[in-house]
Amino acid sequence: MYLIKDRNNTYYTRIPLPKALRDSGYPFSVKISLKTKVRSIAVDRNLSTSLFIRRLLPYVYSCASVNQFSAWFHGKVAEFREHSFNSDVIANQATFEGSEILEPSLKVNLSSALAEFIEAKEAEQISYRSLNQLNLRINHFIQWSKDLPLNTVTPKMAMDYRNLLINEGRSYKTNHNYLSAINQFFKWCTVAYSLQL
Repeated sequence: MYLIKDRNNTYYTRIPLPKALRDSGYPFSVKISLKTKVRSIAVDRNLSTSLFIRRLLPYVYSCASVNQFSAWFHGKVAEFREHSFNSDVIANQATFEGSEILEPSLKVNLSSALAEFIEAKEAEQISYRSLNQLNLRINHFIQWSKDLPLNTVTPKMAMDYRNLLINEGRSYKTNHNYLSAINQFFKWCTVAYSLQL
């Protein structure tokens, strides 16, 4: 998941779709307006939007065509925005007429995904210090969430966790680093596990 800005300084979340979908004629990625020009707001909305879209992805495979996907997907995103970028209800009701729901089967726990994520980062030869920081920051979220399965993490949980960080009294920069690490982790999870959903 990428946070980008257009020429009018409006922020967007850009989300690559799984290769299996791209090979079937779907677009390489989708771009979603975060409806703000304020970076601090955009960072929070990007995290929530990324988690929301991750929960929608399993249902995409039920779409009969790219056009059906486009209409359904943009409708769900519009509803999500109407709920102030802070709702997990819509993703749980991700159905479309005439199609059978594909229930997510992903049962990987957050801690198991983190172990694979850190292993992938080691292969990239990033510094030992950076690995430790990623592990520490993401583990903080995992312990708070009680090590749930990946497919049960919701956008509302992300917002609740953000509020927890603020209330724990860290600096803005430190909180931003924690959220950035978690955003990086879930972005990797979307790519690593999307074909297993």
